[in-house]
Amino acid sequence: MSWSSNAYKWERIAPWEGVWVDDQLYSALKAIRATLDAASWQEFHDRAAREWSIESGEIEGAFHVDEDATGHLIEHGFTANLIGPQVNGLSPEDVHQLLLDRKDALDGVFGFVKTARKLSVGYIRELHQALMRSADTYDGYIEDPITKEVRVVQLPLKKGEFRTLPNTPSRDGGSAHEYCPAEHVEAEMDQLIRLHERMQEQEVPPLVQAAWLHHAFTQIHPFQDGNGRVARALASVALIQGELMPFTVRRNMRWRYIQALRDADGGDPRNLISLFRSCVHRLAVGLWRQARIREELKLDEDHPIDVLLTTMVKNLRTRNDLTPGDWGKSNKLLLELLSFTKSFLAETAATVTQRLSQPGIRFSCLHGETEYGADAVGVEKVEGWETDPSALSKERLHVQMLVFRSRTEARLLIGFDRFHPVRDGFVGVVAVLEIDGTFQQLCPTFFVHFMSPSVGSSFEEWLRKATNLALIRSSDFV
Repeated sequence: MSWSSNAYKWERIAPWEGVWVDDQLYSALKAIRATLDAASWQEFHDRAAREWSIESGEIEGAFHVDEDATGHLIEHGFTANLIGPQVNGLSPEDVHQLLLDRKDALDGVFGFVKTARKLSVGYIRELHQALMRSADTYDGYIEDPITKEVRVVQLPLKKGEFRTLPNTPSRDGGSAHEYCPAEHVEAEMDQLIRLHERMQEQEVPPLVQAAWLHHAFTQIHPFQDGNGRVARALASVALIQGELMPFTVRRNMRWRYIQALRDADGGDPRNLISLFRSCVHRLAVGLWRQARIREELKLDEDHPIDVLLTTMVKNLRTRNDLTPGDWGKSNKLLLELLSFTKSFLAETAATVTQRLSQPGIRFSCLHGETEYGADAVGVEKVEGWETDPSALSKERLHVQMLVFRSRTEARLLIGFDRFHPVRDGFVGVVAVLEIDGTFQQLCPTFFVHFMSPSVGSSFEEWLRKATNLALIRSSDFV
């Protein structure tokens, strides 16, 4: 192993410009949470914290807990006897302690937000100390000045202290990623706090704040080890301050997570924000199901078997599906959004055609509706649709569309998710531009729950933006 020329050269952190995201998850979560009593909320909170602790370690490769044991540990709490053998020399008891360290640190994040403390460099140092409580050393890399070979050595970890050495790790393929030089770390951390305070003053949506904090912190990489877990904890601070959920990336999203960070390195943060929305949405669905479980009937071991089984069936239906009344509310919301979209696009088509019917201009705009197979428009690749790809070819999306015609044809597709609401009460709407058989997502997927208040104005803003973007981008091709 040897170093090669830099694939990424460090630049000072800066705010993101022109990033847009709707904030419907916030209102949906707030409405769902209001239906939970204190005990149910605490139960969900504890499970989310345990999942964060396990998956954070899995993402880093710090330890491994298999899927079956993970589910049990999330539901019932941490115990060493369910943790299997490790390949890195750790014992199950070591992993158990690492899990407790991480959960304690996340509980500290919730406490930090509850006391309304302002984010500071000092708190970030405390966070590193808490997360690295059981770590005494880290892997250091020393390059031989003659052979250029790099060997791994164990170095003492100074918890809560910024590094004094360069940090330029090698990526896959041997290219290097240059993080902030050690002499600039203090100044960049001060700038991180200032820019985040400015985002709060400007009321930037929590999802964007969290994604920016995570990425900016990782670009500084102030500590010699543990920066990834601190970044995810910092992102969780911003999300919890916005009354959302901690940032939990599951192990099966690891490569999407890494690629989204690399895209942000290149100046495009959209995929990173999309990833954050997907992760928070998944937890929102879990919260909704927790609210449903609260309504379950009590099982009694003394009941006859037929009564017991009947009760279990009712509980499972309550847990996994909407009640008929809630399904009706969810479907009503979907139909209202569909009706509004139909009128909005029809009016837009008439306006565009009228304004562009000028001598020397060959351009028309038509409104229509159709259905697409979910796989045809790349729905499995669009953020927010957490659907089994093998089933996508059987699903149909109702699509309202605008067709822009000139020398070629471009189509704005507004797709309405017909199957998602049956499961958890969320309605999803996607905006995609199709040109010559290729599909490009225009805006983050619009997610809304039937319990969310004041949906109309936010959906109109989302739809207007998608339509404007489609018109601008299609004019480049037609």
